[in-house]
Amino acid sequence: MTSTDARVLDQIAPRAPARWHRKALAAALLVAVALAAVATWLRVAHTIRHPHPVRITRQPRVSALVWSGRVFVDAATFKRWLDARDVPYAQWARTHPRAVMILERAHGRRR
Repeated sequence: MTSTDARVLDQIAPRAPARWHRKALAAALLVAVALAAVATWLRVAHTIRHPHPVRITRQPRVSALVWSGRVFVDAATFKRWLDARDVPYAQWARTHPRAVMILERAHGRRR
């Protein structure tokens, strides 16, 4: 085959890129994806390790009482729960005045 024949064949059916070109391109792409993944996880780890505080402009209003793993939104429900455990509400209220304030405030808002 002469050089003229080779040029004619290249024009008709160009040669496929060498196999090592495809392997090098695949390896470079794999390295780029791996570097992007590592950079992302390093950023996540940095954020978790050094979090920025969240500023709250106003304290949220507490409208329920969490007691013994349950949430009570009114005093009547809580009284029934205490009665089922043989605890008088008046006795409990004397020892937990702040919790009573929460229940009264929640009840007053619903009226």
